[in-house]
Amino acid sequence: MRYHLNQSSNRKTSDVAVPLVDIAPRDSSYGYSIRDASSDRRTNWSLRFGILGLITLLLGSVAILSILIFLAIIWQQSLLAIEGQDVAPFWHHIATNGWATKIVTISTAVIRTVMGTQAGIFTSMISALILEKIGVSILDVPFLSMSRAFQTQPHNLLSHITFRRRNFKSTMVYSLAIIEVMITISSQFLSTLLISDFGNTAVSNLPNSTTVRSTYRTDVLFRESYIAEPPAAHWRFAEYSEPFTGGDDFHDTGHTYRAFLPYEDEVQRTSLRGYRGPADIFDFRVVCVRPSLNNLVFSQTEGIYVFSGTMTVNGSYPMLNAQPTIGFVCPISRPLFVLNGTTIRLTTMCNLNRDRIPILNDPLNDPWTTIFIALDFIREDMTTFLVPGANQTAIKVVRTDGPWAIGVDEQGEDLVRATACYMNQGWKVQSVQMHSSRDMLEPRMPWKRELRAYDTANSRHQLGASLEPASTRDRGVLDLNHPADWQEIDEIEWIVSSPYNEKYHADYFNNMMGGLTTLVNSTVTNLGFTLSNATAGSNTVHLSHVALYQDTLHVTESPSLAMQAFFTRLSQMAYYDLLRMSALSGEASTIFSSTVLIPIRWNGFIGATIIIAVHLCVIATAAVSFLLYTDKSDLGNIWQALSQIVTHDALLILKRLGRLRDNEVEKIGQAQFPELAGDVILRREEDGEITLRAKY
Repeated sequence: MRYHLNQSSNRKTSDVAVPLVDIAPRDSSYGYSIRDASSDRRTNWSLRFGILGLITLLLGSVAILSILIFLAIIWQQSLLAIEGQDVAPFWHHIATNGWATKIVTISTAVIRTVMGTQAGIFTSMISALILEKIGVSILDVPFLSMSRAFQTQPHNLLSHITFRRRNFKSTMVYSLAIIEVMITISSQFLSTLLISDFGNTAVSNLPNSTTVRSTYRTDVLFRESYIAEPPAAHWRFAEYSEPFTGGDDFHDTGHTYRAFLPYEDEVQRTSLRGYRGPADIFDFRVVCVRPSLNNLVFSQTEGIYVFSGTMTVNGSYPMLNAQPTIGFVCPISRPLFVLNGTTIRLTTMCNLNRDRIPILNDPLNDPWTTIFIALDFIREDMTTFLVPGANQTAIKVVRTDGPWAIGVDEQGEDLVRATACYMNQGWKVQSVQMHSSRDMLEPRMPWKRELRAYDTANSRHQLGASLEPASTRDRGVLDLNHPADWQEIDEIEWIVSSPYNEKYHADYFNNMMGGLTTLVNSTVTNLGFTLSNATAGSNTVHLSHVALYQDTLHVTESPSLAMQAFFTRLSQMAYYDLLRMSALSGEASTIFSSTVLIPIRWNGFIGATIIIAVHLCVIATAAVSFLLYTDKSDLGNIWQALSQIVTHDALLILKRLGRLRDNEVEKIGQAQFPELAGDVILRREEDGEITLRAKY
């Protein structure tokens, strides 16, 4: 091998071939080496790693961790948004503009670039550790030595080096190399891992000011056919409620404030996440107590079946004021048929409000209480009892069951059970806040042909018609803020003072429930209607309302919960009928949801984090080992890497095998040169020179 020096003079320039061995100081004990410039460089990190290498290791690691933390924030904010919690404004801009996947793509590209560069430095450090502490065949010395100067990927170590497990240190070094090779390959799938966490989901948008309509000050009247029609929808609403309570002789739903959503469009109702503004609020509290019934008679009047008597409520109830004895004449529809010998759940509801009496305490707005007596006929076959031309029959109460008083006929057979129920019929417009953490489709009430009945389960679930109702979140209902936080609206005083609106308030339920007209004469019978699957008449209720009431009563055995569900649905029918025709509007702050592509789970992120964490740990371990166990290698130093391997033996090998390819050298080198059989290692001589020496 020759090294060419260019000599310049006034004469013609010529090349002079100078043997490389002639410019290297001889080492009398073994070979040739270039003297190291420093005897100990462990403390000089910039010299050991090089400025660029040090920046890549330190700042590169900081950059990787910073990007990972930023991505973790996006993941965390996304999952909070899915749960309906408040998130940072910057996240909204990222999600709604579709930037999330772009950020992941760019971030992983930066991470892979930094990891690849660090992996090259890792290869240099591992090469130094092998040369200085483990030892290697002289055939592998050129690659390892030059790897300290030129960064190469770790997989090249596997293809060029024959690993020898001799002790813990060598095992650790080779294990680090294998792990980093696997990590380098895995890092190519970081973007795929992270994107695998993405999915389309609905999240809350930022608040927006909108105009909403209200039923207040409307000049239209209620239609008189709500109970005879099925509901057009099972509308979502907001609720603040107290728990159900029951005693030996009463059931109380507790205050159940429900605010109806001022949107005719189902998509708007189901995607509403937040609302602050005017809303129509109803208190659907129903209290049912056991009445004391006297002078009970069943009879016919001009072909109309009626149930008459007097009702008194004895005892003291904290939610009720004292009340006088009330007489009633309730109309009853005759069942058309029986099924398997049993009348299909026959209940008659009578409105006893001939006089306006403030009985129910703590009303929402209107002080007047609406009183109903619910007559639930429990005889299996009422068709044998309700026959044309039947004489009047005296009914006697013989026993009680919770809020029910049970009456028997003259033969002592069970006939009917009765309960007195109270509710406040007024409503109020207030400025309120509503909140939901999720979208929820409004339930449906399908007709089951095989059962010949409506399936009310989903509707009852939404209305909380249960002794132990689910949370508002599970029911798909928005949370209404506490009544103490409601705010008055300026126009309310003027509206309530209007004679028309005062009457409109008081007659809300009476006007709403079309079909509650008197059957004979308003001075003779009370307003009433029959809830049965097999009745006919002008007071017939649609089967969907019958099913909701009867199923709730059957499942909960609570007339107060059954009436609450029934009247909530009827009130919604009237409200949305009025809302459609109302011209009154107001301002509200609303939050709706929108569908975005964001992270919906942590799985891929955790996998990517593990890959990055293992990479950083391997790099840190290699760097610490490099600083502690090597002192003869400076990364990126080309002349040092070259000079330390140019020995007398190496020159002989280069001279005789230099024209062969690597695989040819491996095949014939050791056979022709026995000196290649042993391992060599870098050592520092007494004079400070660094040379290759046989390890053993």
